[in-house]
Amino acid sequence: MRVKDLLKTILFVLFVVFGANGATAKTQSYVSGYPQPDFSPRAVLKEVEPNRPIVSMRRHSYERSLELYMEFLKDDLGWPLLMDDRGEKLPHYFFSWGSNRDNRPIAYVYDWPLAESYPAAHHAQFIITFLRYYIFTGQEDWRQRAIQLGDWNIAHSTPGDCKYPYLPYTLYRYPDFVQQLMIDKAPQMGLAYLELYNFTDQQKYKEAAVRIASTLAKCQRPEGNWVQKVDINTGEILVPYTSNVIKMVEFFNRLADVTGTAEYREPAERAWRWLIANPVKDLKWYGGYEDWSDTQLKEGLQWLDTVWTVCELVRRRSENPEYIEMARQQIPWIIKTFGHWEPAIASVQFDKVKPEMQWGNRALLFKGVAPNFDESTVFVPTNECTVRWGLANAAMYIGTERRENIYLEYAVSALNCMTYEHLDDGRATYILNDVTGWTTYYGLCSAPVFYTLDIFRMLPELCAPGENHILDYTCGLSDVRYQAGRVAYSTKHAGREMVKLASEPKAVKLNNRSLKKHEDAEFKGDGWYFDKSVSVLYVRHKAGGVETIDTDTR
Repeated sequence: MRVKDLLKTILFVLFVVFGANGATAKTQSYVSGYPQPDFSPRAVLKEVEPNRPIVSMRRHSYERSLELYMEFLKDDLGWPLLMDDRGEKLPHYFFSWGSNRDNRPIAYVYDWPLAESYPAAHHAQFIITFLRYYIFTGQEDWRQRAIQLGDWNIAHSTPGDCKYPYLPYTLYRYPDFVQQLMIDKAPQMGLAYLELYNFTDQQKYKEAAVRIASTLAKCQRPEGNWVQKVDINTGEILVPYTSNVIKMVEFFNRLADVTGTAEYREPAERAWRWLIANPVKDLKWYGGYEDWSDTQLKEGLQWLDTVWTVCELVRRRSENPEYIEMARQQIPWIIKTFGHWEPAIASVQFDKVKPEMQWGNRALLFKGVAPNFDESTVFVPTNECTVRWGLANAAMYIGTERRENIYLEYAVSALNCMTYEHLDDGRATYILNDVTGWTTYYGLCSAPVFYTLDIFRMLPELCAPGENHILDYTCGLSDVRYQAGRVAYSTKHAGREMVKLASEPKAVKLNNRSLKKHEDAEFKGDGWYFDKSVSVLYVRHKAGGVETIDTDTR
């Protein structure tokens, strides 16, 4: 091994030893000497080489990467499942945030007090990812796993008599919950509960979401934001600021839609006004990961909620013409602050392992955080951050009415990178083309799926041609089946679906009744429209039932 490669390996070992996903190692960056392009805060993405690092070829289809990530998530890795306090054996992602290179869940790597997971953020993301992947593939197992996670978190929320009742715990150290709570993670679980309610019609999920909303509404600050970290028993505020309120906005608005209670929109609008007036303008995107110290939370820049905010600004662009420009200004800030330019042949054994990869120039990858508290800290780019970057650009491409192709190029490049950021068994890697299989977060396996499925909904033309996949829905689906010549599913209520098809369907039926074919995507009432340019079917129905899409063109 060359000295340079050996040095990289040693530095990465230090990273794993001292922490991950926001953890730190006191040394210099593992790749150095490559100048960063100068993006001023007011600049729009430059389209002049060499500042367009595009990965032009994927390793295999995006769908294949998603399949591998998901298979790794449910692999027991040959280790016994742990039991919770009720004696139920549960998958490793309940209790371990990841596994190490020897295929040992973290619960089997460290002593018991250090076996830990992050329910509020990771479990919530798992639930939504599992449900979306269920409709994408028709694999019922993922729907059941989402329900299992939801039921467990309802049963293990903060007690009703504490200072912050009925919220999901931020950190679980087997077999106990840490009594310090990150308030900003709670609405993510609220959204997950509402999605479970959408799929099952079971009131317990809606009631759990309402309880979360009641607690969050009471602790909203007059300005419209929330504190980040508290002690649930004493009520002490441990970290007073976080920029992460966008999920609060989404949660309260979604709850208003589900319950028909307009009062939930008031905290959402207050939070939105605060968001627009503060981090969107001053770029103080603070408040980070569960494994950060209080000092790091107060001083470390991060951009998870920045991307979610960009997506919401784009979605609400008809409300205010300035929203697109506000979203646009976040992009150069993200690049300048978190971007990492990986030169070709930079990773360990790249030229021997991945010779088929084609580069436009250099790959633009992303790290999750940019700490102000210690400039010598190493934060390694991850697949989750790079695909998240792709989502921001997909949103901007839609927001600019598909006119600014640089956003599309960056979105595609991010997805292409994602196909190289895992091993053949689906284990997510921290470094592009890493072949060693270091410790990985389960969240680094679910997040690329979570964000990629969002990108597919925005840009369905990026799905593999010749395949059938349900990409979007309004009413939760059940009994999803992909059969030869047919796609079928059931809904309990009126709704709309978006389905990527290999070819234009012969017929679309609801309860064996053919729906009307329309020639315009803006049709009213029951029926369907097929957009040949992207091979996507749009279905609308005023009642629930069994829906079948006859795709047999013989």
